[in-house]
Amino acid sequence: YRDLLNHLDAEGCDNLLEHTPYLQGIAQLAMKARHFVRPFNTWTRPGRNMHRQFSSLLRHCLALYEVPSLLDQAWCEPGRHDARYWFIDVGAGYNIRNSRGLPIAMNKRIAHHFLNAPTELGIDEALRWAQVVGQFGDQRLARTITTSRLGRNGFVREDYWSGVIRFFIQHPFMDANKVHEVVDFLTNRLEAGEPVDISGRTATSLARLSDGWHRDLHRASGKVVDRHWQRSAIMDARYESGKKHERIVWKVTELLGVQELVAEGRAMQHCVATYAASCSRRASAIFSVTAEDMLGNMERGGTIEVNLKTARVVQAKAKRNTQLKPAARAVLEKWARREGLGINEHL
Repeated sequence: YRDLLNHLDAEGCDNLLEHTPYLQGIAQLAMKARHFVRPFNTWTRPGRNMHRQFSSLLRHCLALYEVPSLLDQAWCEPGRHDARYWFIDVGAGYNIRNSRGLPIAMNKRIAHHFLNAPTELGIDEALRWAQVVGQFGDQRLARTITTSRLGRNGFVREDYWSGVIRFFIQHPFMDANKVHEVVDFLTNRLEAGEPVDISGRTATSLARLSDGWHRDLHRASGKVVDRHWQRSAIMDARYESGKKHERIVWKVTELLGVQELVAEGRAMQHCVATYAASCSRRASAIFSVTAEDMLGNMERGGTIEVNLKTARVVQAKAKRNTQLKPAARAVLEKWARREGLGINEHL
């Protein structure tokens, strides 16, 4: 690790060496030195861009064959030992289907689509994408699945969820928002120890069950026992737009309790209240975007979910799960830039 850092310093990779995630990635790379296919000290800096430098260094040290850029993430994310070995295996020319730690069953089509998934996806999202498209689902459904909780549920109870995904593939005309609602419903029932048996069901009957659960959730929202969780490292924000009597104060505020989620869900007519468990275990952070005029009238402009593991905005919804209006979208982008958050391109 020391020798690798010294070589990078000699190559003038100042920005790379000052970027904490990449320093962690370089440490992980050093731990895999026995897999190196070339001496690291023969690597030369390809340019001034630190992302390109890190990508080039990985491939110089570990790859004889092409490796998709999405696997670069594995080196900077904690706990991605499995995906680092996928990088090594693909770089050595081995079939990824034989790699250790794959969380899904992978046939040839799924393997192909995983290695060619859209570059903006995270690793888990790319696996879901490939799982759908590799089983002849369309790309619209694949995008919907990756943006739902299935794109970041850690493949827990995959035996159940793989069946759910096959169900969605067999019923391709379900609306994208409805797919998200059904996934939230099934997640809740699974976490409660009451998994819904989807075998033999139609899309209509499953949607009806989901709708009933959502109605019950909103009716019971006033009876929910409140609990709280700690604030994430992501800061709230306050911005102003307009002049004088047309001035609008925009706020981005983290929601830190069950009742706050319930109030947000009731006002926005979506089921963000079901994200309490994800917030409690610090997998997600939920933020509310509000706008207040000079008369004190407040309007909610959107609800944002940040995946805390990847530091990316993975959901941003206005009322009834519609897209953010341009003004709220501009606030989201300004805040995300300030906080160093990525934004999934589909939003």
